[in-house]
Amino acid sequence: MERRTERRTERRTERRTESRMERRTERRTERRTERRMERRTESRTEERRKKSEEEGEEEE
Repeated sequence: MERRTERRTERRTERRTESRMERRTERRTERRTERRMERRTESRTEERRKKSEEEGEEEE
């Protein structure tokens, strides 16, 4: 009887740990994706700025 309870508790703990690890991984992936999107936006903005500077120089 006690063994059964122990095993059940172990399984519950394992599941809890697994889900915690999964959440951690998900958050890490989300953060990585957010950073990638930010970088993409930044580089696009930078390219646009450079282009407009170059075009501005040509007009003068």
